[in-house]
Amino acid sequence: GARVRNQEYAEQQISQWTRSKSKQEVFEMLGGKVPVGPAQNMAEIFDDPHMQARHMIDKFNPPGDNPEVAIGASPMKFSKTAIGFYQAPPLLDEHREEVFEEFGIRRPGDSNS
Repeated sequence: GARVRNQEYAEQQISQWTRSKSKQEVFEMLGGKVPVGPAQNMAEIFDDPHMQARHMIDKFNPPGDNPEVAIGASPMKFSKTAIGFYQAPPLLDEHREEVFEEFGIRRPGDSNS
């Protein structure tokens, strides 16, 4: 309850304290004492050594003339089992017929409608 009642005051104090410091300075000052981590933009995430060491970015080549794509990888890691893409993401409508068949969807003009 006290935390909620004093939220505005606490946010003002924290904001005033962090305004003159970089994300790295705040992290170094609080790391190990308070659960903390930097808020990162996408460029920082892709360049983060920890993200690279944990193999948290997967890359694949979509079909056609599309450039390589990088996306977030699975956070689950196993000591003896590799985790990654087992197939490329489907193209638009690539599995339409299989999905319609699985759910019993008949389109006008289908021979069994």
